[in-house]
Amino acid sequence: GSKHRPTRAIDYTANASLVEDRPPSCKSFTFRGRPVASQPVILENPTSTERFASVLSCRGHTFLLTRKDVRKNDLWVTNVRLLRRGGNLDEPGGFLVFGPPAPQQTLQLYAHNTAADCIDNHTLAAYGGQDRLGRPKRMSFMKGIVRNTASLVDASSNMTTAAELKWETTVYNKQDLTGAKTSRTGEEIINLDGDKAKTHCIERRVAFRRCEYDGKLHLVRHKGKLLLYARANAMAEPMVNGGPHGSRKGSAGGRHVQVISSEDDGKTWEFFRLVVFQDYTITNSNNVYFVTVDAYFDPKLNKDRLVATFPAVIDGSG
Repeated sequence: GSKHRPTRAIDYTANASLVEDRPPSCKSFTFRGRPVASQPVILENPTSTERFASVLSCRGHTFLLTRKDVRKNDLWVTNVRLLRRGGNLDEPGGFLVFGPPAPQQTLQLYAHNTAADCIDNHTLAAYGGQDRLGRPKRMSFMKGIVRNTASLVDASSNMTTAAELKWETTVYNKQDLTGAKTSRTGEEIINLDGDKAKTHCIERRVAFRRCEYDGKLHLVRHKGKLLLYARANAMAEPMVNGGPHGSRKGSAGGRHVQVISSEDDGKTWEFFRLVVFQDYTITNSNNVYFVTVDAYFDPKLNKDRLVATFPAVIDGSG
């Protein structure tokens, strides 16, 4: 098997079991002809349901966010982990250890689709949540995308776990999430709801009157704006039985991506627009499930560019 080379920058004495469980090295890859650093990752106290990881650095700290199932198929929370001190994202040949998730964030960061942003290198902002007002009662407390912030100015420079973060609000009533008879501990802040008339969000499935934001969100800063990418259901369910008396049935497919922009760090937003890919046709059988987008400077064109990567099924291949 592969030889495992621990990076000197990471101290394993705090958790000796990690030393025996080091992952193999990652395959290297390039972007526009240049090598990109890639490193294996170790999670402390992982769960089998964690999905859709994203990494964000802010004020000298690096965080890993993942989605965790709480109730199968209709309730999720966000795990937030802190990179152990000494880890280096750009060190080739090393590997990264993220500490345990903060337990209180089960109630503070509800979302199956969280995206995060660093505001002026002093505040961590998390966006997530669905609009399920048209769904069964047990899901109807989900009223849209919520913005929640945690100041890093007050956090210790020696912060060791994400449990030290103090989030601005509790997103939803605890009773909504757990069934326990507890009172609301914070004000919910709905940042973007699913009202198509208000946000111009794209939801073309006939059976849905509101946008559910049922895919992973992603944030990127570009040319002075904060861009939020979200799922767009861009096709109606296919007709069956044909004719004017036909019915619509089954999955609509046509999953795509929409984007909305903000000029005030996500406090207010413009309108959603459908993302357009050159030489690509949106159909019921084509699906772009979500995107991750990065901004970079292209020296050949002397301009800032965006590059998107995404899982997709296009013309039967995916």
